[in-house]
Amino acid sequence: MAIKLLLHIIAFYMKGFTLSRNYFLWHGVPEWRNKLALKDIVWQSLERSKIFCSYRCLQDQSCVSFFYQSSTRYCQGHSSVFLRLSDASSQDSPDTMYYKIACKGGPSYIYVRGANTCYSVKEKRGSWFTAQADCTSENAWLLDLSNDRISSQLMKKFNEHPDPYFAYFWFWIGLTIQSDGHFIWSHSQQPLNGSDFWLPGQPDNATGSQNCVYMRNHDGRFLWDDIDCSMEFIEFICQSDVV
Repeated sequence: MAIKLLLHIIAFYMKGFTLSRNYFLWHGVPEWRNKLALKDIVWQSLERSKIFCSYRCLQDQSCVSFFYQSSTRYCQGHSSVFLRLSDASSQDSPDTMYYKIACKGGPSYIYVRGANTCYSVKEKRGSWFTAQADCTSENAWLLDLSNDRISSQLMKKFNEHPDPYFAYFWFWIGLTIQSDGHFIWSHSQQPLNGSDFWLPGQPDNATGSQNCVYMRNHDGRFLWDDIDCSMEFIEFICQSDVV
């Protein structure tokens, strides 16, 4: 009996530790204070605190962000991350705060649960080296798809992006060619071992100096192409770890 009681006590404290640790994964978004989104809701419930609300979201694989109203203990989980206030309801929701997984890159980064990574689409242009430096300044790196799970999850995200204009942009990724002619991911330093994401007939190094890689939409799917690293009309995508 004494051993059983001890195990219950240990389990209770471990749950408290897990709840507290989980809470620090989440970033409250000040701009969304007293706001509430009404789309992509996966569940609604009453939770005793925002810590318990965050724990419920973390336990649900479809949940990546949540709202918590402290005065009513109302908790609302979402399958999307909201970056624009235009997604908020026109009616204010007093005592409400919006939370999303905290990414090392900062609040502009979106957490992808299935890949356990974060990304941020940068709406500015520059050379591959400028893009890399910009990502580095945010404790991030140019998109690295060396991991199969991350690659499939993120490419699926880009192909199904809700903004129809997204398909018209070109984006640098963190893939470059080395002096020996082999492609390598600049962040992980992993070599590229084949890929189904190349555009037809690519890479071809047509100019003899196409040492960097970008992606663009081709027939409804983002695919890769090699190009000169100094081209400055291409936007980019940064990637970061979870806090």
